Formats: sequence, C-alpha cells, structure tokens
Amino acid sequence: MKIAIVVRSRNDIAFAQHTLDALHSQRFEFQKIFCFDNSSTDGTRKILEKFGVEIVNVAEGAYVPGKILNLAVAKTNADIYVFNNLDAIPQNETWLENLISPILKGEADIVYARQIPRKDAHLWVCSDYNHAFPKSKPSSAEFFSMASSAVSAKVFEQIHFDESLNFSEDVMLVKTASEQNFKIIYANKAVVEHSHNYDKQSIIRRFTGEGVADKKICSNKFTLSDAIRRAIVDIFRDILFAFKTGKIAEIPHSFSVRFLQKMSYYKGRKDGK
Repeated sequence: MKIAIVVRSRNDIAFAQHTLDALHSQRFEFQKIFCFDNSSTDGTRKILEKFGVEIVNVAEGAYVPGKILNLAVAKTNADIYVFNNLDAIPQNETWLENLISPILKGEADIVYARQIPRKDAHLWVCSDYNHAFPKSKPSSAEFFSMASSAVSAKVFEQIHFDESLNFSEDVMLVKTASEQNFKIIYANKAVVEHSHNYDKQSIIRRFTGEGVADKKICSNKFTLSDAIRRAIVDIFRDILFAFKTGKIAEIPHSFSVRFLQKMSYYKGRKDGK
C-alpha cells in the first residue's frame, strides 16, 4: 500500500519546520513527501530541502489549484493520496493513521481532517472552525476541506480536479464524487492546526472567487437576501461563541467581516460566468 503525502506551499517559513517535523513523527509509514511550491521566496524551500522533500516548482503566476493537484496525482502514483498544506500542522503522531484508517477499512473513499484554529485566530475564524470542524460529527454533510485530507486512488481513476476553477476545486471534486457514490467521511481524530486571519482585501478576493466558482458548481440561485440572511446567521453564531469564549471585544469586527464576506460572495455569484 503506497501512501504519498502531497504538500502545497507558498512562503510558509513560519510553519514549515513544525509541519515537516510532525509529518516525520507519524507512526504510520508513508513512502514520500512531494511538495508543489508556488515560488516561495522566504526560505521555505531550504527547509523542504533539509527534510529531503521532492520539490516541484510552480512558476510565479502559473498556480491553478486543480491543475497542480492533477499534476500531483499523476506524478506521485499512490494507492492513497494524502493532501496536507505546509501551513497545516498535525497535532500528534497518529494524525496520518486516523486520517487514512477509514479508507484502509473500506469505510470511505475520501476523508478530511479536523482543523483547529491558531492561538491568534480572530473570533469569526474560531466561530467558523467550531461550526465546521467539531469534536464529533460535522454540522453539514456537504462540507469538505482539502487542506488536510486523503483520497483513495480509485477516485482519481474516474474523477479529476476541475482545472477551470481558481477556488473551490475541492468542493467540485467532492460534489462529483458524491454523485458517483463515493463516500466522504470526516475524521475528527485526525487533527491539524490551520487558520488564517485574512485582511480586507484577502476576504474580498477569496469570497468573490468562491462565489464565481460556486456559480458553476451550484444549481441554486443566490440572492442579495440570501447574502444578508447568511451574514446575520453567522453574526449570531459569532456572538454566542464570543460569550462562551470571552472574545466579546471582537464582536464589532465580526459584524464588518461577515457582511464583507457575504457581499463579496454575492458579487461573485452574480458576476461570475
């Protein structure tokens, strides 16, 4: 059984050492780590080289998620593909075992890990992670994240990543896989630390991009009313989480972030082709 770990990186010097140390401490044996590095300039590649990682350079401006992931699958030729971003740090030595166990047991074809936010994560980030990556079962059967995940080779015999999408290529993969009766499971005991405190421009770019992608992926319409309603729902969830965790001072920031997210997503859904 060949297990290949596929890592994607872009200026991840702050996390590279921690993640690679954690990967090499896993009790379950894997064959190799492959890294598709998006033109890092901060010293990330030196750390990758120190660990003997096979590096594939992605030229500046040439990074298309689906294309890179398809290339990774073709190049690594494994029985199980484990995808783990270089900034996603496994939290114990059983992360890999817990992640791929459902595939080995024949219980799943695609598995995704639990992500916990970093200590400096903003309220809205912590609230989202608490909702999306619970300690037990996930809140939505439709949710998936590629940041730390595993996919059986038999999935890629029938399905490939959509190379026309700049965002949500993982959502498209899982949607197609589900339609073809492949089983997706959440591995709550496979835990990585991974989160981002996006600034205003990053939020606009990301959520607009996801809206554009989802216009192709989703069949339902998304209206301005939907955007406002989702923002309000998220704000109420943030408020409850803030009182539970003591992050009350961050509530005003959460208000602005939530409306910025949803309006950016709405714009992407409205203007996307």
